[in-house]
Amino acid sequence: MNASRTVYVRALFEPIKKLRVNLTSNWSRSRNSSEYIVYDGADFQSLNKMYSGNFSMSAIGLKSAFYSVGNNPEASAAVYNEFLEERKRVAAQLAKQRYGAGYNKGDIPLRDAKGQLTGFYDGYGPTSQDVLIGAFNRTYASSKHDGLIPGIWAMRPNWRVVYTGLIDFAFMKKVFKSISVNHNYICKYNIGSFSSNLKYAEDARDLQDNWMSLFDVNLVSINEQFNPLISMDMVWANNLTTHWDINRRRDVSLSLVNAQLSETSSNEIVLGLGYRFGNLPIFLKSKQLNNDINVQFDFSIRKNNTIIRRITENVDQLTAGEKVMSIKVSADYTFNNRLNLRLFYDRKVDTPYLSLSYPTTNTNFGLSIRYTLMQ
Repeated sequence: MNASRTVYVRALFEPIKKLRVNLTSNWSRSRNSSEYIVYDGADFQSLNKMYSGNFSMSAIGLKSAFYSVGNNPEASAAVYNEFLEERKRVAAQLAKQRYGAGYNKGDIPLRDAKGQLTGFYDGYGPTSQDVLIGAFNRTYASSKHDGLIPGIWAMRPNWRVVYTGLIDFAFMKKVFKSISVNHNYICKYNIGSFSSNLKYAEDARDLQDNWMSLFDVNLVSINEQFNPLISMDMVWANNLTTHWDINRRRDVSLSLVNAQLSETSSNEIVLGLGYRFGNLPIFLKSKQLNNDINVQFDFSIRKNNTIIRRITENVDQLTAGEKVMSIKVSADYTFNNRLNLRLFYDRKVDTPYLSLSYPTTNTNFGLSIRYTLMQ
């Protein structure tokens, strides 16, 4: 049997004139169940009943969102170290729920080879699935819900903000035709898949001597985007158009199979300039065309990297990363509603952070003619 539930909430309001705020929240769960029905001669019995599914909801990860992106794995190490410490607080909470007030007495608190307290507890060690997921949620998603699937009230709003009121200032009207400031934030918490643990029992333990979880989970992740973090689009009084964007993206995934955390981050700055030359004459034999030419220039710098952190081995490794600089220049001339001529020049310079890769430069330039057969 398959079942799914989705909750979507949207609110649009304008707290001050020309400042529009769009809030959205969503919560989605899909669950499948299967079982074998066996007749034993007297009655029907249900065997090997299993549940599986996936989950996603909107979240807020601002607490751990900002750090530099480059060739240094230590840039985001402070957040990761907070995650490692949060495991101990989650382990203490789970141990208290299971053992009661005496959870910190006797042999329940775990000790290292030197007899020092580790901060973990019997059945809730550093690689326990429940401990890792709980610490991951609290550190990267700022969520403190209990259990694998959070309730509907655990979802958090994402937002888009647009402000167009700067043009109302008198000195702005003299220089600009329009100004728009934008900000957009999207963050999702995902459980790729979960399924019933067929070996689960109330007193069963796994190979690491942790209490078995009711469900097996392979991967949980946080996908976060500031697209843009902030951007401004301006149309000047002389028809010049300019824009600049600052974009940021972060994908953090926790693998429960090998106790490994992966961070993929990206920062990008985009600058754009455009101008429309109106009624530019072009002579074709005895015919004169007075159409517009649109010239566009875009420059961007993007830094991205991927860091693998092996929790058990205490190893952090930069596995991919690069600095990409891009320049795009184009000029478009429309002869009529069917024929368009475009000159372009694109250059991309890729500088990798790893010595195993080589710097590369790609340059494209040319002329394209587009003719539309259907009107």
